Amino acid sequence: MQFQAADIEKITGVKRNRLQQWIEHGFIAPSIQTASGHGTRNIWSRGDLYAIAVFKKATESGLSRKIVCDFLLSGVLGSLYKDEINHIGCMLFMRENDRMEGVAFTNAGADSITIDITELQDEFNMWSFDDVYIINFAKIKEYIDEKIINMKR
Repeated sequence: MQFQAADIEKITGVKRNRLQQWIEHGFIAPSIQTASGHGTRNIWSRGDLYAIAVFKKATESGLSRKIVCDFLLSGVLGSLYKDEINHIGCMLFMRENDRMEGVAFTNAGADSITIDITELQDEFNMWSFDDVYIINFAKIKEYIDEKIINMKR
């Protein structure tokens, strides 16, 4: 399924001018087709919509656009564009100054995911980070998918 700017606004709530700013600064890019001049359009995938929604949520939570962009481009969230997307439950973002680390947790087909924060603190040395954010990706995905279904009606 393919989406254009008007769809992005309806589905994610990101206004066209904001989306255009993000594109111009290199924070977000369409994976299907990049507009190459007058009369051409950006074409976005469902995975792009998920990435836009994660970008929006993370930046609204106080993370800098550059840090979130670097994280998205690092490949950590590469599964947003693959079948494993259905198994991502949440994402953990850890920030220290301009350094960002993150990981996506899968629920491996279960209905829920349990995270032991003490285990995470040790495994990821969370004590050294200034901020730690957990984003409920499953909820973002469910919201985007529902909006897409309703758009088809």
